[in-house]
Amino acid sequence: MDSKAPPALNFPPDEDLPSYPPPSYNAAHVPAEEKAFDAASIGSAASHTSGFNPTIHLAIETLGFNLNSVTCRNWNGDQAIPVFRTHAGATPDLPFKHAEQPEYVSIRPKKNSNSCALVRGDDPAQTPLISTVYRWGPGRDPHMRIYEPTERISVADAVDKDKHIANEFEVKTHWITSRAATMVTPFGTFEWRYGKKPEKKEYAADSLLVCDRLDSPNAPIAGTSSSPKKDSRIRVAQLVRNEEYRAHGSKKRWVGGNGGRLMLDLGDWACLEKSGAVEKVEALLVAGCLLMLKRETDREKDNQLAVLT
Repeated sequence: MDSKAPPALNFPPDEDLPSYPPPSYNAAHVPAEEKAFDAASIGSAASHTSGFNPTIHLAIETLGFNLNSVTCRNWNGDQAIPVFRTHAGATPDLPFKHAEQPEYVSIRPKKNSNSCALVRGDDPAQTPLISTVYRWGPGRDPHMRIYEPTERISVADAVDKDKHIANEFEVKTHWITSRAATMVTPFGTFEWRYGKKPEKKEYAADSLLVCDRLDSPNAPIAGTSSSPKKDSRIRVAQLVRNEEYRAHGSKKRWVGGNGGRLMLDLGDWACLEKSGAVEKVEALLVAGCLLMLKRETDREKDNQLAVLT
């Protein structure tokens, strides 16, 4: 099956159009019937009592922050980050043949702004699914906004900090106490964190980003003073970065923001498939993972600037 060319990205005329890097796996096109959300297959992960059983695999292709870059003062990250749908057995040692249509593209319309919008890779109108809006100043956490399919909003409006919508929530980033980030969303309460040594060893990962769902039946109600119990955490996503899954062209020493393999276990939402919850949670977790990668680039850039100044 012939691959489709990625849609043109509508950047301002004075800014360069970023090119898509090739995915770091065999790029045989994923047929539409395999991309469809199958409640039966996704629901198979819902029956497990423990562990993590991903049924969705996505490749995030971004090089991250290059510690050897002499132009790091001007480095602000990719303006377009493609996310490719793939399968569990896809590995970078298989020959690359054709560029695959990305499932999602994260667009940052302005070079001097970190705010971005996530759109479908095959959507020529670039209708935002989710946007992440950053506000300048210390202690000001980013906000995420979820859009319904019927909302025909532009990317520019989606990242406008002054345009508020109903489904908007703050991402608590805990800058002082930890590198974790917490999101209380319409689909549950999630925490992105970094995997510990035993977890990284299990997946042979140089770096492991984990997203846990905190509002399981054993978890406290959001907003209460109680802390989540250890057994209340349910892993729903993880980003694995190692020699096998690291973004094409990136290196281990590029520790800030480089992409990898994003694995999702959405069994908890399989029974809500008719409402489109699976697709919405998938997009939410993609956007959340990209937010964590952006935080990595910020830390590395700040560290590098501190050395140079």
